[in-house]
Amino acid sequence: MVTGYDIDDDALSIAHKNLEDTELNEEMDLVKTDVSQLKLSKTKYYDTIIMNPPFGTRKAGIDVAFLKTAIEVFHHFLFCLE
Repeated sequence: MVTGYDIDDDALSIAHKNLEDTELNEEMDLVKTDVSQLKLSKTKYYDTIIMNPPFGTRKAGIDVAFLKTAIEVFHHFLFCLE
């Protein structure tokens, strides 16, 4: 199972369309949220987390907040795309 988080409605709409086009919409959940408000379960771990900046340029420090949360819950890999 894959879960995607984003605050941007346009990004989520594009992601939904891409999932439908590739018939992967049953395999992924998309959640609209501000990562600074994201409360991931400390008992549920994620195998891989991918961060796609530059979202820290829109709201100062949000990328660091995301990384701090990600480090607490990731199990294997944390990727940052640039």
